[in-house]
Amino acid sequence: MSTSTASSSIPSFYSMDGVTRLNGTEFASGLDTQNLIKALTSKTSEEIDMTKQLEQKTEWKRDMFREIEDMLQKFSDNYFSYSSTSENNILSGTFFDSDNLTSSNSSAVTATGSSKDASNVMINSIFNLATKASISTKDKVSNEAIESLSEVGKVISSSSYLDLKLDNKSYRITLGSDIDVSKLSVDTPSNIAAQLATQLQNQINSNSDLKNKVTVSALNDTLKLSGATITGASQNFIDGLGLTGSDASYSLSGSSAIDSQRLYDLGNKLAGVTLTFKLDGLQKN
Repeated sequence: MSTSTASSSIPSFYSMDGVTRLNGTEFASGLDTQNLIKALTSKTSEEIDMTKQLEQKTEWKRDMFREIEDMLQKFSDNYFSYSSTSENNILSGTFFDSDNLTSSNSSAVTATGSSKDASNVMINSIFNLATKASISTKDKVSNEAIESLSEVGKVISSSSYLDLKLDNKSYRITLGSDIDVSKLSVDTPSNIAAQLATQLQNQINSNSDLKNKVTVSALNDTLKLSGATITGASQNFIDGLGLTGSDASYSLSGSSAIDSQRLYDLGNKLAGVTLTFKLDGLQKN
C-alpha cells in the first residue's frame, strides 16, 4: 500500500494595515532572507529616495540662483560701477557728455556742445515739426498734371450746391458733375451761365417734388431761378455768384441778378474749393 504526502506553499510575508509581517509558519521550513531584508528596509529605502530627489531639486535651485546672481553682477559692473570703462556706465563722468550734432543741411540747423553746456540748455516748446510740402483737396482732382498754381481755379466743383425751399420743404441741389471752364467751346459768361443752368435744371428735374415747379434759365449772361426760394448755398456759390439777401434768404433774379463780370469770374472762384466753417458748434463744408 502506497501513501502520498500533500504539500502546500504558504507565503513568507503578508501585509496588514500597511505593515509587512512575517508568516510564522515559515520558521518550520527555513527563512527567505532576501525578501525579509527587502521588506524590513522598504520604508527606509523610500525615505532615502525622497531625500535624494529633494537634494537634486535643491541643487537645481542653487544653480539657477547662481546664474541670476552672475547676470545681476554683470549688469551692475556695466552700468553702476565707478571702475567700469563702459560707455553705458551711468556712474561714469563721461556718461552725460553731449555729442556733437551735425546737420546734413547746415543752413537749416547746427548744434555742438559738451557736458559742461548741458546744464544751460533748456527747451521751452516745440511749435512744429518739418514736413514735406504738399497740396490736398476734398474735391475731385484732375488726372492731368498741375504745371503751376495758376491753373487751379478753372474747374467749377460738382460739390457746389444751392439750398432751396418749396412749400415749406427744404431741398439741396448740387451741380452733379464738375464744369471744366477751360474745355468750354467759348469761355464767355453766357456759356458758363448756360452750362450752370443746364446742370442745375437736370438735378432739379431728378427730384419729383421740384420737377415742373422750379426752373433755372440763362438769358445772355444772366442766370435766373424761379419757383422756389434760395435759403442757402455752399461758400463757393456764395462767393462766386455774389448771392445777397437778408435772413439767410438769397435771390438770383431781380435787382440781385448776376452780372457778366461775376459770371466770368465764376471759373476762377469756384475751382474745386471746399471751405470749412462752424455753425452752432457743428463743422460744415
